[in-house]
Amino acid sequence: MIRQSDEYARYQNEYLERQAAFLRQTQEKAIEFAKKAQEEREQQEAKAQAEAPVQYTRVASLFDADEEVVEKEGGVFQSGRMTFDTNGAEILYGEDDFDVSDPTPLRMIKSNMRSATVLGKIFKSEAAEIRNSDNMSVTIGITDNDSSVFLKLQMPAAEAEPFAKSMKSGMCIAAVGSVRADKFGEYNVSVKGIKKIKWVIRKDNAEVKRVELHCHTNLSSMDAIAPPADIVKRAAAWGHKAIAITDHGNVQGFPTAMLAAEGMKEDPIKVIYGIEAYFVDDTRRAVFGHTDSDFDDEFIVFDIETTGLSVHNCAITEIGAVKVKQGEIIEEFNMMTDPGQPIPENIVELTGITQEMVDGQPDNETAVREFLKFAGNRLLIAHNADFDTSFIRKVAGEHGMEFPNSYLDTVSMSRYVNPELKKHKLDILCDYFDLGEFNHHRASDDAIMLSAIFYKMVEKLKDEGITDFNHLSETMSANADPLKLRTYHQIILAKNQTGLKNLYKLISDSYLTYYRRYPRIPKTRLTELREGLIIGSACEAGELFAAIVDGKSDAEIEEIASFYDYFEIQPIANNEFMIENGKAADHEALREYNRKIVALGEKLGKPVCATCDSHYMDPEDEI
Repeated sequence: MIRQSDEYARYQNEYLERQAAFLRQTQEKAIEFAKKAQEEREQQEAKAQAEAPVQYTRVASLFDADEEVVEKEGGVFQSGRMTFDTNGAEILYGEDDFDVSDPTPLRMIKSNMRSATVLGKIFKSEAAEIRNSDNMSVTIGITDNDSSVFLKLQMPAAEAEPFAKSMKSGMCIAAVGSVRADKFGEYNVSVKGIKKIKWVIRKDNAEVKRVELHCHTNLSSMDAIAPPADIVKRAAAWGHKAIAITDHGNVQGFPTAMLAAEGMKEDPIKVIYGIEAYFVDDTRRAVFGHTDSDFDDEFIVFDIETTGLSVHNCAITEIGAVKVKQGEIIEEFNMMTDPGQPIPENIVELTGITQEMVDGQPDNETAVREFLKFAGNRLLIAHNADFDTSFIRKVAGEHGMEFPNSYLDTVSMSRYVNPELKKHKLDILCDYFDLGEFNHHRASDDAIMLSAIFYKMVEKLKDEGITDFNHLSETMSANADPLKLRTYHQIILAKNQTGLKNLYKLISDSYLTYYRRYPRIPKTRLTELREGLIIGSACEAGELFAAIVDGKSDAEIEEIASFYDYFEIQPIANNEFMIENGKAADHEALREYNRKIVALGEKLGKPVCATCDSHYMDPEDEI
């Protein structure tokens, strides 16, 4: 018979062994997991480094300011990123006057400085009690927009609070004192004297002053930082006669801008009230160009593969097409073509087209010429047709070939025919219509599949009584859903009280009726309420600029442009990100976009305005 104590001892030993085994397994798994996680991190870092885009910096880093104060002229100093005028300085604290001839930049403040003179703008001022003392401590925070420091002083309680309140945020001062480190190791200036000085803001030295027609305030949520009143005051100080306030989709900055303008008696300025709207063209159609065809005629369904997404920088690698009639394929066309440039690795992975497959093949000119011969004057059908036709149009234009064909975009067609789908990619439509497998991202296979999808959609249209493309365009326009259309930026300015009232109506509608992710303004509603409004083409996210970047035909671009009252061009620094994402080759390509807009304005007799799309006032604010 086993005694209870022996049985307990055995149980305890087994328990300890199981626990030790469990701990060993846990440690081994933890080590294995840590190694795997480290390997994944290293792989992700290597991939991120390889794919990291070129970074463009429009302003200097906050950490490269001069380490010395520069005296620009007698008594005018540049310290950090601000310029101060110490002439006629008014003593605010201290019994003795002090000299402001050799100030120290705030970034150079350090310990063991018996005497330092500093210049800065106040951002904080407060008085606090000192334990077991009749005095109070006053702390004043100043900055030169490069670095900051706290000024410390003590004074009787009766004087401290009024003095702290008199040190208003935004006031510029010069202070002298010794530098000490507090218990946290932070350097402060123990003040002996303070003078009130002036902040010298940047100047607009242009002989003919401009008017900014595209300016955001801090009411463009999370997108700009300058208060409306500050913008109005700065424009007035620069001698500008007017300034437009154009926040994203809202007019909340109007009251403060108005009050600021009314207060500018010495430098009168006019506020132009406007918005940067989220515009949708609810008159959009699937067919571009003129056609009298019905659904039983002959068409060319085609697709292309390219070296990238930009029509301006990339080239064609394959053209695939089928000639169809009444649902039957009559003839096929397929041609590989040498793009005359390397095919990026990610494109090889996507399409399966390698450099070896295109080397020695006909060039783009030959391939496009043969394709246009195959197509004749028939209607072209493509998925996201603007993209495919832009490459054909570019090559045709460069080599003197006519490209008059009208075309149908099956993406737009599908949005109308298949509204139950959230996405309208080719493979999604293939699954939706149960058309089987195909070699996606190869031009010939995509064209064959697209022809089958097209006729499936035609069946649905015929069930609705729609039998030709003109009827389709009319029905699509009448039933377009603004909530599902692509948004473009657009500037809308009010030129009188009628325009201001109409602008308010449009904004109310945009939030109450047409809101989806953004407060949208449909073209049809804008046309109804256009009286008293001035419409501008906005930035690179505007409809006109996008059409030029997408390589649309001159006729389409001019049709889009005809809706606008004026066109905008902006500094190329605004659009440098387009170089990173491949939509522009270099700075010269960005300038060329601007030149095209200027030429378009000259051709159509419409004003072209230089705007900034301003989101902040001073260079140091960009960070």
